[in-house]
Amino acid sequence: MQSVLKNSSTPSSAEAKDFVLSPEERQIRESQLAFIARSVGDDPKMEVSLGPAGAGNGFDLVNSRIVIDVLDALGSWSSAVFTAGHEGAHRLLSPRLFELPFSSEKIEEFFQETGFQSTYNVIEDCAVNDGMVRKYPGIEGPTRETYRDQNLESGLLSTPEIVSWCQQNGGIPKFAKALSTMLGYWATHRLDEGFASRFSELKIPKEFSEHPDPEVAFILKRIF
Repeated sequence: MQSVLKNSSTPSSAEAKDFVLSPEERQIRESQLAFIARSVGDDPKMEVSLGPAGAGNGFDLVNSRIVIDVLDALGSWSSAVFTAGHEGAHRLLSPRLFELPFSSEKIEEFFQETGFQSTYNVIEDCAVNDGMVRKYPGIEGPTRETYRDQNLESGLLSTPEIVSWCQQNGGIPKFAKALSTMLGYWATHRLDEGFASRFSELKIPKEFSEHPDPEVAFILKRIF
């Protein structure tokens, strides 16, 4: 599962030189975040490592390992805690591909459909964030701070699929706008109401059906 968010505290490439750590400092930060991810994921032996700058964060659904972008790891501590916890929550809560009730051929077919990977990712993100905060209330603060800093109204989420689509076609795909709207609704509700209620119990907001773009409204109706 690839992170769908841009970390607003992540330094730009021009600033990255200021975030270079010694091997010892890097190892300490990696160990700290690995402890958080393994604790949330309930997997003390899970592989957790810092990845290349700008490569993004992700949980490997096949091999159950986590890679955290070194720039995210070296940004604000609050954001780094959320990132490690979030990816660990995918380990705990997101079904592995072989656990899905479909053949490997059917799963491959699903993931080849435009928008499926990003949709699956965003739905899982909402679910694992909820589960993480309920199990570890101490991560609620970093979770709130992370989503409070996001500009979800822009319609641009940072999944490899969406980035690739934008590079090839220009503009923002309709499914990305729909997913951004849904994630924004989740984030607004959690920031205002907290994490006690289950997201599946929420009523479909009228903003979905009344979205000014009928194609986006149709996608939202099918997702939600």
